[in-house]
Amino acid sequence: MILIDRFKLNLKKIYDGFKNIILNPAKTINLCWQKIFKVIEQEFFFISLMMIFNFMPYLYLFCLYNQYENAIGGLFKPFSVIIFMGLIINFLHGRIKKYLKYFILSISMILSLMELFIIGKYYTFTTAGIISVIIGTNLRETIEFITMYFSWSYLIFIIILVLGIYLLNRISKKIKLNNKLVILFLPYFCLYSLFYVIIPGKNLTECLTFTRLMAPVEQAVEDAIAFHEIYTNMQNNVQIVDKGRDIPNIVFILGESTSRGHMSLYGYPLETTPKMDKMAKNNELYVFKDVISPHAYTIGSLREVFTFHNYEATNKWYECNNLFDIMKKAGYKTYWLSNQETSGQWANVALAYANRCDYKKFTGIRQSYEKSYRADGELLPLLYEAMNNDSEKNFYVLHLMGCHGEYENRYTPDFAKFANVDETKGIIKTQEAKTKRAQYDNAILYDDTIVTQIMEAFKDKDAIVIYMPDHGEEVYDLKNFSGHSDDNPTKSMLEIPFIIYTTEKFKQKYPIVDAQIKASVDKKYMTDDLIHTILDTTGIKTPEFQETRSIINPYYNQERKRIFLDKDYDLEMKS
Repeated sequence: MILIDRFKLNLKKIYDGFKNIILNPAKTINLCWQKIFKVIEQEFFFISLMMIFNFMPYLYLFCLYNQYENAIGGLFKPFSVIIFMGLIINFLHGRIKKYLKYFILSISMILSLMELFIIGKYYTFTTAGIISVIIGTNLRETIEFITMYFSWSYLIFIIILVLGIYLLNRISKKIKLNNKLVILFLPYFCLYSLFYVIIPGKNLTECLTFTRLMAPVEQAVEDAIAFHEIYTNMQNNVQIVDKGRDIPNIVFILGESTSRGHMSLYGYPLETTPKMDKMAKNNELYVFKDVISPHAYTIGSLREVFTFHNYEATNKWYECNNLFDIMKKAGYKTYWLSNQETSGQWANVALAYANRCDYKKFTGIRQSYEKSYRADGELLPLLYEAMNNDSEKNFYVLHLMGCHGEYENRYTPDFAKFANVDETKGIIKTQEAKTKRAQYDNAILYDDTIVTQIMEAFKDKDAIVIYMPDHGEEVYDLKNFSGHSDDNPTKSMLEIPFIIYTTEKFKQKYPIVDAQIKASVDKKYMTDDLIHTILDTTGIKTPEFQETRSIINPYYNQERKRIFLDKDYDLEMKS
C-alpha cells in the first residue's frame, strides 16, 4: 500500500507540474531561467573553461583569415551545449561529479591545444587527412614533427593558460554574478545557440573540439580499416597479356617531400643539383618539366602511384592491382630498399608494398622510441648487395628519406653549403624562414648526390632509372609555412621533379622507347597514372593498361584534367 501511495503521489506531482506549465507558462519559463542562472553560478568554473577551450580554436582560425564575424559566431555555437552539460553535471553529486568534471575538462583542454597547434600549422580545423597522417605516423615521427614545429611561443601560451585556469578557479569561488545582467543576455545567448546550432543539426558537430573530431576520425578510421584489409587480404589477380621487352634492370627512386622549385635543374637560382645539372647538360637525363603529384602527403600519393587507382576511379584503391604483383607475374625479381621506418606496418602503405616484394631491406631497425637519423647514403650498400644477388630481370624501388621533416637531419655535415645569407627567395624573410630554406636546399643538394650515385651504379648495365618524389614541399615559398598537407595546399607541395635516365646499352637496345621518352618531356602529367607509364616502358600489358595514360605513348591524352581534391590544378593552382 505504501508503494502504491508513493506512486500516486509522484503521478500527482507530475500532473501538477504539467498543469502549471500549461496554465502558467510565464512562471515556468522564469523558473527555467532561474535554474539555468543558478547552474551557471554554481558551475561557473566548469562552464567558463569549457567555453574557453572550445572557443579558442574558432577565434584563432577565423582571426587568421580576418573573419571576425565568424569568430564571434564561434562564441555562440557551443553555449547551449555547454549549459546543457552544466545542468547534467549539476544534478550529480560526490566523487562522480568531481571526476567527471575533471575528465571532461582535461580531454577538452588536450583537444583544444591539439587543434590550436594544427590550426597554427595548417590553417584549418582537424581534418580526415591530418588524422590519416597521425595514424600513419609512429611515435618517433610524431616527436620529430612536434620538435620541427615547436617554438617557445607555444610553451609560453601553455604556461599563461595554466595560470589563467588557476586564477579562474580562485575567482570562481568568490564571484557573484549580476542577476539582472545575466537574465538580460542569457535568453539571447541560449536562443541563438539553440536555433543556430541544435535545431539545424548540421552545426552541432562544430560546437565542441570533441564533436569537430568525430567526422574526420570516423573517415580516418575507415581508411585505416581499408588499409588493414589490403595489408592482410590483398589478392593477386593479375593477368598478363604481354610480358614485354625483358629489360634487365628497371630502377625506381622514390624521393620524399622534394619540390622541383628548389632544384637548379628546374631553374632555381642556388646551385642545389650540380650533378644532375651536369648530366642534363650532357644530354644524359630526360627532365620532365610539368609533373605534379596526386596528393600532398605520402599515403595518399602512394595509394595511386603504384596502383591503377586515380581520381576518376569508382572502386577503392586497394581493390586495384599493384605494380609489384604485375612485375612479379611478368618474371621480374622485385626489391624494396628503404631508408624509412620499419615500425607501424599496418598503417604504412609503403610497407604494404614492400611486403609484396621478393626482397626487402631497410637501413636499420627503427623502434618508435629511437631518435636517430640515417642519411640516404646508407641505402647504397644495400643496393650494391642486392645487385650482387640479382636475377635476369630486376625491378628495384629505393625509398629515400629525401627532404622530409627536420631538414637539417637529411644531409651530412659536409653538405651544409647554404646559409641564411644565401636565401633571397620566398615570401617570408624572417631569419627562421631563411634558416629552414637553407636547410631544405642543403637536403636537396645531398639528394642530388644520392640520386646520381644510384644512376652511376647502373651506368654499365642495360637499365632505365626513374626518379620522382611522392610529393613536393612548401618551404615559405608561397605562404608562412614549411611542410606539406592536402589541407590548404600550395602548388609547391604538388610540383615535383620527374627525371628518367637511360644507359647507353638501353638506348642501343630500345631506341624507339628512348626516343618516345625524349619526345615527352614537355607534356603535362600527374603521377596517379605512373603505373601506365612504367608498364608502357617495359612493354608489359595487362587488361587495365591504357596507352592514353602513359606520358611516353604517342596516344597519350594531354587533355586529361589534373584534378587535385576537386580543384583543376592548371586553372586554379598553377599560375
